[in-house]
Amino acid sequence: MGLELVGPKLADFLRQTEQLNPHNKPVRMYCFRGGQRSQSMSWLLEKGGFQVELLKGGYKAYRKFVQKSFFEEQKFLVLSGCTGAGKTRMLLEMQQRGEQIIDLEGLALHRGSAFGGYHQPTELTTEMFENKLHREWASLKRGCRVWVEDEGRTLGKCFIPEGFWPQMRSAPVVFLDIQQDERVKHLVEEYGSYAHELLLGSVNRIKKRLGPQTHKICLEALQERDYAAVAKYCLDYYDEAYLYSLNKRQAHPVWTLPLERVDAEAFAHEVIAFADSHSSTAV
Repeated sequence: MGLELVGPKLADFLRQTEQLNPHNKPVRMYCFRGGQRSQSMSWLLEKGGFQVELLKGGYKAYRKFVQKSFFEEQKFLVLSGCTGAGKTRMLLEMQQRGEQIIDLEGLALHRGSAFGGYHQPTELTTEMFENKLHREWASLKRGCRVWVEDEGRTLGKCFIPEGFWPQMRSAPVVFLDIQQDERVKHLVEEYGSYAHELLLGSVNRIKKRLGPQTHKICLEALQERDYAAVAKYCLDYYDEAYLYSLNKRQAHPVWTLPLERVDAEAFAHEVIAFADSHSSTAV
């Protein structure tokens, strides 16, 4: 009786698989613990002519593997700089020149501030972020330095995982020292095209940190579309907070590199050469 009930359903599973995979590409299959369900389905699909690869231990075992991997020692170098220094652009430019990087903000789809979540999908979770991060982590050449941007523990809704986070915090830092007026220009270029309502919401989210008077001034400037003024007043707050956090790293080397302006293409080679010159003291 069980076979009579299940048989037609199994045939339907094969038909659905054929629709999803009309070119008969190899199939990777898993369930939560890698038990009988995935094994049974794997057997069925193989009988139906599909090439099936089964994830041993299931998704639960994979997640343990992902989280454990972040405790492997890596040679990090942290790219730092006050808000608006163009750190992400610099990382990506250095990657084009052969440096290993992990773009945490790109993986989290968040820029790490009140203004950073404009592109973050609501379904992205810390678990998904960790899985994406592991793919980057697993591709790195061990023993060669890896650049990461200086971040807080959270990026939007995502948390930087255990194992990874302490290595970031204990790594040497290259601080891009760029004058505030140059960073203001960059921020206006970066955020000036966003919808007024998004910028307004971001300013309101940091109202308490700005203080009532500065918050009012920012709203007035925003109403006038004076984005440079808004950026300048917000940077007064962000710079103070960022430098306070940076000072907590006093037990670790922080190397300051003055740059004339925010221009990743022009100065990427200078940042790489600067790091090379300090490599003898980097851990």
